[in-house]
Amino acid sequence: MINLSANLKKIRNRREVSQMTVAKKLGVTRQAVSQWEHNITYPDIENLVKLSQIFHCDINELLF
Repeated sequence: MINLSANLKKIRNRREVSQMTVAKKLGVTRQAVSQWEHNITYPDIENLVKLSQIFHCDINELLF
């Protein structure tokens, strides 16, 4: 089961990175990151890859 919203928030908080910092690195709004974390919308595949690079984790760690 895909659990991106909870995993993204958990990984981001564990690394003490703000939503704004993630947003700036991705070139999206802070609200977009918030929506991903609240399971309202999802990042596209390009941003999913970038998230894994920002957090130095496997995409599967974000998704599952």
